[in-house]
Amino acid sequence: QVFARGQMRTDRGLTLIELLVAMTVFLVTTTAILAIFLMARDAQEKGSSQSEAYRTVFMALDRVESTLRGGQLLSPVDWESSITLGPVTVLTFRYPRRVGDLLQVDATGTPNWAGRARIELRPGGSLVRVDETTGVTNLLANLGTGGTVSFLRTERDLLEVTASAERADPFTDTVSRYKFTTVIRLWNQP
Repeated sequence: QVFARGQMRTDRGLTLIELLVAMTVFLVTTTAILAIFLMARDAQEKGSSQSEAYRTVFMALDRVESTLRGGQLLSPVDWESSITLGPVTVLTFRYPRRVGDLLQVDATGTPNWAGRARIELRPGGSLVRVDETTGVTNLLANLGTGGTVSFLRTERDLLEVTASAERADPFTDTVSRYKFTTVIRLWNQP
């Protein structure tokens, strides 16, 4: 075919340079999309371990509060010494006899005590209620190996409970921690 001067060919294929440029643009775009995907996945997994630590702390505090409902603290004995000595990690209390959710009381309104128990954190992060009367141990929450719990009696009928949980993210080798403090009102205190 003979072409006139200035006329462009319309039936040609891609040149090597055009093919290399297209492949480079495709590679850069694919790499950017993969990087964004991996960052989003890491953020989601980190958020998941953080929310798990958060849920664990609040579940532990809720279970401590329900365990102590109607109970009478035996250790720490009084709030003045508790303020002086600082927080403790084991809490001993008497628990009332119950029928369903109702506390059993005598004619004067004093609870009928069913036994003694303690709340403690075991090695490995298991927060447990140990019934000293029956010997039964109940798991309240698993706070993780770096989990902590402390009890501080701030007034005669107020108990400050601080719990922290730790959750490891197996994909990123990071550890998420969450710590929270709440105050529980205890009604049956001498």
